[in-house]
Amino acid sequence: MSDARKAQGKHRADRQPTGKHRVQGAAANGSSRRGSAVVAFAGLVGTPTSIVAPAALVAGSIAFAAPVAAATLVDVTNLTATLVSPASGSTIGTLTTITVQWSFDVPAGANAGDATVFTVPNYLTGNVSGLDVKDGSGNVIGTVSGSGQTFTLTYSDYVTTHDNVHATIKLAFSPVQTPWGNDTQRDISVTNAATTAVGGNLTLHYSTIVNFTESTSTAQQNATSGADLLYYYSSPQFTAAHVGVLQTTTFNIDPDTQSKAAFNCDTINPAGTSPGIRYFYGPDKNHTSSYWANSTSDPLGMEIVSCSATQVVVTYTPVAADYGFT
Repeated sequence: MSDARKAQGKHRADRQPTGKHRVQGAAANGSSRRGSAVVAFAGLVGTPTSIVAPAALVAGSIAFAAPVAAATLVDVTNLTATLVSPASGSTIGTLTTITVQWSFDVPAGANAGDATVFTVPNYLTGNVSGLDVKDGSGNVIGTVSGSGQTFTLTYSDYVTTHDNVHATIKLAFSPVQTPWGNDTQRDISVTNAATTAVGGNLTLHYSTIVNFTESTSTAQQNATSGADLLYYYSSPQFTAAHVGVLQTTTFNIDPDTQSKAAFNCDTINPAGTSPGIRYFYGPDKNHTSSYWANSTSDPLGMEIVSCSATQVVVTYTPVAADYGFT
């Protein structure tokens, strides 16, 4: 283990002075400085013998609000990226979930409220809100939020009091059909400022036929509202072998990338109660009708067998070949 890693998370109070600490002191010309806020005193006519704090502003005096310091953008160092899944070099579909992890060092001098902006290429898209970001010891160094291609890490108090902080972010993304391009290989990368880390590459392939292809894609990673959409799902195009055979599909929430998400079982009702899942069924994706699971008009006899905060199990029975649903 390097000396830098041995010092990870070292409290700033344990360091010797380096001359880089911010100096606080009295300011001239009738002002004093407390941290970064300047307190200005209104001018007084004559030579007062005492100053009494008034209950309200004295007529003719002017009060100025202390300026609020803007958040500082911080560029990280030693940025690396890993394509967690699928394996680098794989061929994927438009509904494949791409999991990417990146690690980095937070430079000394970062403070609570400072931020680092990470971006991914325009052929990837993601969505996350308030995901805790931790160092190797489990200390929360900040939270990350963002959507599309831009994600902002806002630092906590931990980085104010510790140096040599090393952290990792793990998020799920979906491919964007355009501009990725069909049968085109793309690098899976993360960028901060002028530094880009490549974790691997994938090739996107999609059919121009509108038939159903079984796939599951993460829509949101940290949903907090019961109306938020967690998953997109497409069944396979049913064949004669599927007809009359009970099918089971299970949806799980991954705590690594969906730590604040939960299935709303008050809305996703178990079998035998009111409808809880709506689906679109037909001979192809451009010709479907909508149905509610557990309803009398449901052609697939779809049922929500069980529901918990982290898992939903659904069953259905195909009744015709060459059909499917989303």
